[in-house]
Amino acid sequence: MRKLLLTILSVAAFTCLHAQVDLTATQSVKNLYGNLKEVAWDTKDILFGQEFFNSYSWATGNHEDENFSDCQQVTGQHPGVLGQDFHYYIYKDATEKRKHKEAALRAYALGCVVTFDFHMYSKYHNSTDYAPGDQYLMYNIGNNIDTYGEVTWCKSELDKIITVINSDLNIPIVLRLFHEMNGGWFWWGTQAYGGAAAYNKFYQFASTYIKDRTNNVLFAWSPNYPWNTSYYPGNSYVDVVGLDMYDIGTSQGPTMDVMVSQLTSVSDFAWTNNKIPVFAETGNRVDSPDTWAYWWYNVNEKLQASNRAWKVAWMLTWINVNWGNVPYVAHNGSSATAKTALTSFANMSTILMQPEALSRNMYNTSYLKSARLYADIDDNGAKKVLIYPNPVSSDLLTVDLQKLKSIAVNVSITDILGRNIYNKLTKNEDLHRISVSELSKGVFFVKISAEGYNETQKIIIQ
Repeated sequence: MRKLLLTILSVAAFTCLHAQVDLTATQSVKNLYGNLKEVAWDTKDILFGQEFFNSYSWATGNHEDENFSDCQQVTGQHPGVLGQDFHYYIYKDATEKRKHKEAALRAYALGCVVTFDFHMYSKYHNSTDYAPGDQYLMYNIGNNIDTYGEVTWCKSELDKIITVINSDLNIPIVLRLFHEMNGGWFWWGTQAYGGAAAYNKFYQFASTYIKDRTNNVLFAWSPNYPWNTSYYPGNSYVDVVGLDMYDIGTSQGPTMDVMVSQLTSVSDFAWTNNKIPVFAETGNRVDSPDTWAYWWYNVNEKLQASNRAWKVAWMLTWINVNWGNVPYVAHNGSSATAKTALTSFANMSTILMQPEALSRNMYNTSYLKSARLYADIDDNGAKKVLIYPNPVSSDLLTVDLQKLKSIAVNVSITDILGRNIYNKLTKNEDLHRISVSELSKGVFFVKISAEGYNETQKIIIQ
């Protein structure tokens, strides 16, 4: 008889109200965490975001009006996610820092999700680009080798952004540390000594250092296309996983079908590891909105037609700046066709812009199923429904329904694609036994439903 290893994890844990990395995070951070999971997993909605949408624009560059964005000028709506970069707070002048701070606080007040990356300069030159002198920098920091003051220097740089997080902003943020590490362009990338193992220690060091000094952060991690988990620093250090991928469907980028495949991998990895999946960076750098006006619309249509690639909480594009390649969204000076296309995208039922983000209360509990899951747990924290034994030495899965014996209960099993494997309505049954001898190795979900009660447990058969 084959041996089955059955590991059970309640979805109540998946949608729990605390963030995974920082168990002492503020309540608003916990609520944001739960809401982002719901957007990703329980709906086909996707929040749309843009880097610096209300402090940069195509016509003016950096500007003063935090209520203005190119997107809002065209569609009547700001994006639902604001991307910013601590680089512009730390390495630019005080005036620019103030503008971005006011923009971030305004976006938060509007209900937008606020996420930061950090293009952190090297200790040895004022650039994020890899140079030969950077070879051992990442390795030494991650291994706490301070012979050349590199650990001390890194802590001082992180202290600067911690001060901004705690003192200047004091709002929940999603911090995407040291992204695109599987490319060779950054000093923390593939040209640095030590490879994935060195990067993982480096990320772990930074994540822990920041977590111990603020309670306002969810931690994100995103490699560049193609999806690569060898650089994943581990579940104890990451709340959000994503992918950076540009120019999809153009002559210089991957196809739309490749995008779907890649984001499916991201979503599956996130589910398996209890994380929030996102499309961390994307955009069309090859064509302006005028030459492929419906690019954004086509991207979302392709995602929505997929099995699981739509299970991302947001998609975020880069800055509209006239010193950049192209505008990433249509602006006031774009063609009528481009403006119509962006408006059509923003009005798609599955795209969440700023008004929808606000109406969903991303920072409070009113939209959280996780709050309702408390009704599914006894006062002592035990689950009402037990599934055992664990590990099992037979082909029978036992579902203990004694606490629900007096009501009709439906027990079902689905696979990771949502296909139904088993479905049974039962009443007055203490122990419900299911043959799992035909199930292949992999992830399945046992759902127990009754009037006023729902619980789902994930099982992994190895």
